[in-house]
Amino acid sequence: MGAGSYGSTVPDPLDQIRADAQAAMDAHGLTDWSFRFDSAVQRAGITRFDRKVISLSGPIMRRYAAEGATDEIRETILHEIAHALAGHRHGHDATWRAIARRIGASGRRTVAPDAPTIEHDWVGTCPVGHTVRRHRRPAGVRSCSRCATKFDDRYVLTWTYQGRKLAVVGSRVRVTSAGRWSGAVGTVRRVAHTRYHLSVPGAAKLLTVPFEHVEEVGKSRSPLFPLARTIRPHSPGSRAAARGGARRARAVGTRPRAPSRRRGRPGGCGSRRA
Repeated sequence: MGAGSYGSTVPDPLDQIRADAQAAMDAHGLTDWSFRFDSAVQRAGITRFDRKVISLSGPIMRRYAAEGATDEIRETILHEIAHALAGHRHGHDATWRAIARRIGASGRRTVAPDAPTIEHDWVGTCPVGHTVRRHRRPAGVRSCSRCATKFDDRYVLTWTYQGRKLAVVGSRVRVTSAGRWSGAVGTVRRVAHTRYHLSVPGAAKLLTVPFEHVEEVGKSRSPLFPLARTIRPHSPGSRAAARGGARRARAVGTRPRAPSRRRGRPGGCGSRRA
């Protein structure tokens, strides 16, 4: 059958990466460990000692394969194998580095600075022009940390998704997609990860419409607070309360997370290890 039909023979690059990783693990004596892919986008790999699992980022491995970065794929596999051989107490110390180099890795703590990356969907811009990039939808209202160390509504971030400026809660918008509600005008009630929740006259419940199928038709009634579910900014008091709740949860028997080792980008989330 051809590409795009059931039973397509187009190879999945992750199949070959899985086979290479499993073969390398077996070659280095990790026969009682298992391998899997995950959906992480901020680190390339992780070693979970409690489960004896080596896991690589599926999205990042696909990007490496598409860009022909086979050296980074091999480096990531051997990086995590070295963690499994060294044990969780060693982190990225001299013992781990020696093992990594012995099995053929470079011994770098993080991926190469010029390695292919996953583009950030969300970009926040403050009135001064500073930008912040996120893979996930930002929660709540945030101001620019470069302009003010504490929340300041003069420097509230305005977010775009995949380069598209978003409407805010309270905006009047028009549905542009084909179908029953094509051309309908409604009000944004919530901004989710990739869709608006709209109240539209005649609809029995809120409509969920992808960002790309909506256009704004009027001025927002709350321009300072894009993506806001509430108007309450993050505050030191709320953080303290959250920490207190976490301590109480631990006090009633919540089990702490087991140690793991991750390989991420320098200077970014996932580049620092426990």
